[in-house]
Amino acid sequence: MSSILAALASYELSTFEWGLVCFCAFVFALSKAGLKGIDIFAVPLMAIVFGGKASTGIVLPMLIAGDIFSVWYFNRDAKWEHLRKLAIWITLGILVAVWIGKDLPELVFKYALAFIILSSVVILIWLEQKKDRAIPNRAWFSVASGLLVGFATMVGNVGGAFTNIYFMAMKYHKVQLIGTSAWLFLFINLFKVPFHVLSWHTITYTSLAINLVVLPIIAIGLWVGIYLVDYLKEKSYRMMVLVLTAIGAVLVFFR
Repeated sequence: MSSILAALASYELSTFEWGLVCFCAFVFALSKAGLKGIDIFAVPLMAIVFGGKASTGIVLPMLIAGDIFSVWYFNRDAKWEHLRKLAIWITLGILVAVWIGKDLPELVFKYALAFIILSSVVILIWLEQKKDRAIPNRAWFSVASGLLVGFATMVGNVGGAFTNIYFMAMKYHKVQLIGTSAWLFLFINLFKVPFHVLSWHTITYTSLAINLVVLPIIAIGLWVGIYLVDYLKEKSYRMMVLVLTAIGAVLVFFR
């Protein structure tokens, strides 16, 4: 216990910063329970507290905890066709991000993260305006989506925005989107762990102490998220995704 307390003390977080971390853990759990898109709001907040690169290693175990729950709860709704189609390109995107991102300065990380988030906003708005227009189910779309997901998830844990776009374009129903994303991101996030530990050194004993503290909050957020997914109206949900995504990008630019 004393070693955990010492690890936590090394961050020298204020009460306000601890509040932000707990809030973000709750938001990540809501996202994993099915409120897709809301996690983009929490990613820049974690970057404010810990820095862009360091925050990715602290966030990742939180996401994995949520992935395990989502796979258990939504397993029956997963569609495996597009999982297989995306997997190789996502893996390549992660490897490219590991190679490029290892020695990138903090400022570049910050603007890369903001660019990814703002791009997600633009694409999501475009999809909302083109509801009657389907994106062709062709190889180029799977390749581009997979590479973007892989790069974005390694650089800033924001690959979910691109998978949401992909699965929406494939006209997945809500539970299909949630179930398929659950399996996809369990694979993605577990694959990223060795790179964070051995290459970027962003997952350490000290960082895991933060995850241990917020684990009960993640559990609460998952069950609250399940309830909200059942009752939140589609129109309100889509508006929430767009607004919170835009705010998240602004926070990154001006932190």
